[in-house]
Amino acid sequence: MPEKLGLKSSKLRLALSDLERESRLTYALNYWTIREEKLSFLDHQYLLEPFETSEQQIVHKKAAQVGVSELLICDAIWFADVTGGTVIYIFPAFAQLSTFVQERVDPPIMNSQYLSYACSLSSIPPKDRLFKAGAQSIGIKRVRNGFVHFRGSTKKHLQAVAADQVTLDELDTIEELLPEAPGWAERRIGHSKYKMQRFSSTPTYEDIGIDARFKRGSQAEWNVKCEHCGLWQYLSWHINVILDDRDPENPDAEMVCARCRKPIDRLGEGQWIHAYPDREVRSYHYSKLFSSRTTMKELARHALDRGPGMQQIFYNYDLGETYQPIGDMVDETAINSAIGDYHMEPNGKFDTMGIDPGLKHHWWGSRLEGGRRKCVALGAALGYEELVNLIKRHKPEVVAIDTGYDPTKCKEIAEQFPRKVHLIEYKQKLAEEVQEPKEHKLRPVDKKPVKYVRINRDDVYDSMIEDFARKDGTVVLPIEVKAMKGGDPSEDFYKQMGGVKRIIEVDQTTRETVVKFVKNPNAHFFDAGCMDMVASNLWKPRRGLKLKAETRGGKRYARD
Repeated sequence: MPEKLGLKSSKLRLALSDLERESRLTYALNYWTIREEKLSFLDHQYLLEPFETSEQQIVHKKAAQVGVSELLICDAIWFADVTGGTVIYIFPAFAQLSTFVQERVDPPIMNSQYLSYACSLSSIPPKDRLFKAGAQSIGIKRVRNGFVHFRGSTKKHLQAVAADQVTLDELDTIEELLPEAPGWAERRIGHSKYKMQRFSSTPTYEDIGIDARFKRGSQAEWNVKCEHCGLWQYLSWHINVILDDRDPENPDAEMVCARCRKPIDRLGEGQWIHAYPDREVRSYHYSKLFSSRTTMKELARHALDRGPGMQQIFYNYDLGETYQPIGDMVDETAINSAIGDYHMEPNGKFDTMGIDPGLKHHWWGSRLEGGRRKCVALGAALGYEELVNLIKRHKPEVVAIDTGYDPTKCKEIAEQFPRKVHLIEYKQKLAEEVQEPKEHKLRPVDKKPVKYVRINRDDVYDSMIEDFARKDGTVVLPIEVKAMKGGDPSEDFYKQMGGVKRIIEVDQTTRETVVKFVKNPNAHFFDAGCMDMVASNLWKPRRGLKLKAETRGGKRYARD
């Protein structure tokens, strides 16, 4: 291979033809280095299968510092080299990319004779050199005829390049900064014959981000064998670990078998066991419990640290697991307390109506009676035409629609009911007013006015949780919601209402206490209820909820 042959042209051409048949694992063993040392799996045997896996979509739910980042970088370079395709490697913030590339990407390239050549101008045919000579920088690496683009998680960065493979590193942080980032990334590979997707992240909360994607995949766990009883088992902190905290200043822990309770070698012989091996998506869970770079003493010390936010750090960064914080939410008790002695009215008159569009369009209609928001009916519509029919049937005075899912369709509904429907945008401030270009280049067109409302999402969520926490019956629900529990997640009222939790965290940078809302992607009834609450505030304003409204439309201009 090129590493052994040097850079003589005839032998190099032979090496490059061999490369087309080279697997990712062989490529990594031949050319990849970490801190100037050849990549070895002696202490990372759990990485062997993920390096060999070639499915279109691979998910890595991981603890910190377990070697997955090296896997992702090597995978991106290998794919660009072998296929000549384009990879977009997405990171949470573009400002961090410079350090990431210089510390994690450039050294393996410079330490390998072959990779140094493959990423140089010499590897390009002379006729293509003028075009590709500038394609080597912090944000882009050319590997022979392929490219790896390193991008931040902004729409501008995600919309610029068509790709064959997308890699999202630290997915949970990316989605927190830009929730639609995975969707934009997927569109970048729409016309590729490869359509490869890689997702990796330290998890945060259950059923969001990387945890949700892991559960939709094969759910592989690393199992080790007990030398005493022969049981293969997934290592769990709560099942396999005996914690010795007699000396709080110097705690320790021992790993034991789940069955015979004898000591077990956590770094011994192991294998990945997939709970759902037939699923197309391969998903892996990595923990420091089977990492040789972390001692049991370190884990014991982290587990006993009760400082602000430290338990979440232990679960997320050491165990690679989600953390269930204690916080405020609309729980089962709050829902049952709000249920009144009345039934839904399928054709009843609404005062207000809230809509949360999605794959199903969840809606919530209310009448305002004596300072209370009495839910008359709620449900999930299958299409936008059904939403229009619901508005016509129930004749609400004010309708609030969350525009996040499909702004164009929402605007069409608003144009049909210009005095009723308000389009809600969860943003911090109003956008710049539309500037009218010079009239001699434009012609006036007829546009129906549309009402937009901008509001802080956290204020809305906070008010919704507080309304259910009150004992004065601010929100009243019909008897039928008791039956909307369990079964299809899209119809489970209880689970969806509990899908938003208000927690208090410590910012790891500033060390300041901050209030944060953690949301399950399936919290559709909660969002529909929030929209109904916003609609009620637009009709009869109350204190505490600040809204900023504007009307767009009327006289507009279009190019001739």
